[in-house]
Amino acid sequence: MISQLSQAKQWFAANEKLGFWIKAFVGANLIALFAQISIPLPYVPITGQTLAVLVVGLALGSKAGATAAAIYLLEGAMGLPVFAGGAGGFARILGASGGYLLSYVPAMFLLGYFSDKGALESLWKTALAALLASVVIYAFGLIQLSFFLPAGKSVLAVGLYPFIAGDLLKAALASVLVVPTHRLFSKL
Repeated sequence: MISQLSQAKQWFAANEKLGFWIKAFVGANLIALFAQISIPLPYVPITGQTLAVLVVGLALGSKAGATAAAIYLLEGAMGLPVFAGGAGGFARILGASGGYLLSYVPAMFLLGYFSDKGALESLWKTALAALLASVVIYAFGLIQLSFFLPAGKSVLAVGLYPFIAGDLLKAALASVLVVPTHRLFSKL
């Protein structure tokens, strides 16, 4: 198994451009797969896609990570069922939860930036990068969500508080998954 991983690493190094697009497409579709792990709520569902965003962004680096997020959004905008609950279409991006979706490009770029700068050498630096990316996701999401809430509804009560514990867990889990994997691939 280690020799196959080593060969794959060598292939991606030798085929940099094609490897970039393969990684980006796989990353986009990993996000789509995790988006199907969903608990519907009135305005914004709880999903597994933010875990995938954190993992993919950390694993792929800034350029491939941001590209994966852009591909994911393009797939959804084209109507493919990649968003939570098998939804697709441009209207979803413009809807109440669309800010969270749009945040994936800058959040994954940020994750990749820290990854490119060596954050994966430390579990704590990786967790901090994941938490910062979560702040970016919340910022975009809460701003857009605020335009869809009726008067008197708290944007924080609807779009932040129900997600904090799960997102802290996702940041920790992403770090625990990516850091050892990075260490393994670094030794190949």
